[in-house]
Amino acid sequence: MRTKLSRVTLICVDCSRHAEAVAAIRKSMQECDFAAVKFLTDRQFDIDGVEVIIISPINQRKNTLILLLRSFISTLIQNFALLSNTMVMY
Repeated sequence: MRTKLSRVTLICVDCSRHAEAVAAIRKSMQECDFAAVKFLTDRQFDIDGVEVIIISPINQRKNTLILLLRSFISTLIQNFALLSNTMVMY
């Protein structure tokens, strides 16, 4: 039985490790029932239950955070967001 998170949006931002990002999204969706799932990336994907939003390529963690804060955060989130990022944290 999946945990129902009816007020949480899962957001994954990735432009470099696409396979890992898609795997992380699918794993999260197997475990939880999110209000919405968004994948911000530089390529088109067809993933059931996921809204893919095409963005310009990003290469650094700082750029990811700026992108979210400036462009998307107010329109993406239901009440809460769980951010998934497959980039190496440093």
